[in-house]
Amino acid sequence: MENDVLGFGNVEDRYWLALDLFDVRLMIEPEIVTWACRKATDMMRWIGLMNNIRACADEIVLNDIVYS
Repeated sequence: MENDVLGFGNVEDRYWLALDLFDVRLMIEPEIVTWACRKATDMMRWIGLMNNIRACADEIVLNDIVYS
């Protein structure tokens, strides 16, 4: 596999390459952060639901033990 798959080694003006890459990051990274936060919120909601189900199941089992 080639080490320089994007061909950055062929660019003569590294300063402008760095500025262009910074511009690309400014375009992409805020969207990535937004997506990650949305997914994390969804994940936390699911974890909360699973914890509630687990607590209910534990209570049912405990009640079965106490009342049997």
